Amino acid sequence: MTTKWSMKSTIQDALDDITSVNVSSSRRTRSLAALEQQLALACAPNVEDDTMNIFLELQDTFECNGRATCYSC
Repeated sequence: MTTKWSMKSTIQDALDDITSVNVSSSRRTRSLAALEQQLALACAPNVEDDTMNIFLELQDTFECNGRATCYSC
């Protein structure tokens, strides 16, 4: 559960920063890097836990779906 909560929190924070008009360019860049890291962790070929499943589950929720979050802006 900690992994899911941690990933959800990281993705939500990053998407909030990316879509906010009040965020600096450097903070937005760091947020994109955080999303990239979460995706890389989920797609790592030697991951034996359910990180990919957690990532995909979170994409099914509105608040962690990058496409839906960006469209709502």
